[in-house]
Amino acid sequence: MKIATFNPLACGKLEEALAALAAGADLTLTSDQEDAALVIIRSLPPGATIRDFIEACNQHAASKLRVSQETLEAMKPLLVALESAGPWRAADAR
Repeated sequence: MKIATFNPLACGKLEEALAALAAGADLTLTSDQEDAALVIIRSLPPGATIRDFIEACNQHAASKLRVSQETLEAMKPLLVALESAGPWRAADAR
């Protein structure tokens, strides 16, 4: 079975490829998320797959949170639950 490569750089404007990818996943990206995704995509080597993209996104997220990827994986259910609880601000916790 041949694995398709992930090459948004060959699809025209990178921003348009990212918008199509987000729309296909039914996601609305903030400008910060879009900027981070563009940096990640530009860092991928030629011939990268969608799994490579996902792995790079996970590495980026773990780095931003200053945790290991294993810790991030363990935290994902909690992060999903917190996200579904609605907007939250640090000031609300005081």
